[in-house]
Amino acid sequence: MLKNTGSELFEEAYFILKDRAEKSPALSETDMIREANKIVANNAITSYWSEKDSPSDKLSLKYKIIWYAAGLGSCGALWLILRLIL
Repeated sequence: MLKNTGSELFEEAYFILKDRAEKSPALSETDMIREANKIVANNAITSYWSEKDSPSDKLSLKYKIIWYAAGLGSCGALWLILRLIL
């Protein structure tokens, strides 16, 4: 349980251990905090990307294709320059 989260929205947050985690003698408080932070970070990333997947995603696809093509062009130009020099 995490009280005083420092958030303007959430007063408390709860993480419930699995049975096997409670029985593990090697599990420290640091391990639990690290795992909780990983879960929070993964869920923040997931919710960010799910918000991005909206009907305007077609526009996003256009930019993805442009960046992909620009990356390929840059790699090709670098290869050509190095090939001519060496």
